[in-house]
Amino acid sequence: MSAGEPVWVPSRSIFLHGHFRPHPLHLDQFPNAKRLVWIRDPIERIWSLVGHLLAIGVGHPHYSILEKLYFDKGITDKENIVYDLIKYKRAESLTHIYTRFFSNVPITDFDFVGSVHRYSESIDRLVGLLDMEIQTEYRNVRNKPGTQIPKRIASLKSKLGDEYDVVNAYL
Repeated sequence: MSAGEPVWVPSRSIFLHGHFRPHPLHLDQFPNAKRLVWIRDPIERIWSLVGHLLAIGVGHPHYSILEKLYFDKGITDKENIVYDLIKYKRAESLTHIYTRFFSNVPITDFDFVGSVHRYSESIDRLVGLLDMEIQTEYRNVRNKPGTQIPKRIASLKSKLGDEYDVVNAYL
């Protein structure tokens, strides 16, 4: 899907969901489609991603990046890994997801941009856009409510200026 190549979808399908980059050709293939995306604060996204990779281990394709950069050198502390990733701009495939994701189709071309920081409000907008009822669920949540990002990580916001430029208006 990320390359914009045609895919077969059953004719009765209402939704096509996945982790793929938007491509300009998607609307040629699916002219009635609405582009929907959820975003979160870039530092929180990196913090959550590293926690996810630490929790699931070898099965994830991004795990090997952390393995080469950190685990093989005996570095396993989440805070130290996230700090190093952001401060020294290592592995931009992990730290610059938004600039990469929206490189072919800008965020402004999406019909819906939901913010995890304004979840209820975003769900209400999504219900209006889709004209259907949606049951809210809190799945795929790694961080406990109220979990704070360590201050030394939060202080690196300026290192992710390009990421914040993409999503700030929607946070």
